[in-house]
Amino acid sequence: MANRVTGDEVKNILETIRTSDQIEHYITAANLIVTEDLVGQGMSDERLKLIELYLSAHFVAIDDQRFSSHKDGEASASFMGASSIGKGLELTFQGQQALVLDSSGILRSKGKKQVSFDVMGPED
Repeated sequence: MANRVTGDEVKNILETIRTSDQIEHYITAANLIVTEDLVGQGMSDERLKLIELYLSAHFVAIDDQRFSSHKDGEASASFMGASSIGKGLELTFQGQQALVLDSSGILRSKGKKQVSFDVMGPED
């Protein structure tokens, strides 16, 4: 399926130095998740587009924040690490928005390990 959002739309909600063309592979990844995991879950096309937008922005934000701090002369920048504010989609504001928009709960369950146990009685 064709991407639902453009690089320019992502740049409208996220400050980044990346060009719209550089953002395309993040959009493609978000599109794959939305198309394979969320289509058919009862959400409107508008909602799916917003989820794809925020997932794309989340992926860009994660990649933009690869370092925890940097100083260049008098200018400096610092970013919170994953252990500071959450993991997965909870790590960024954009990921949190995608979670809120996903009424199916599928994105929230992604990455969580499922464990099952089989209880066996004594053999006769």
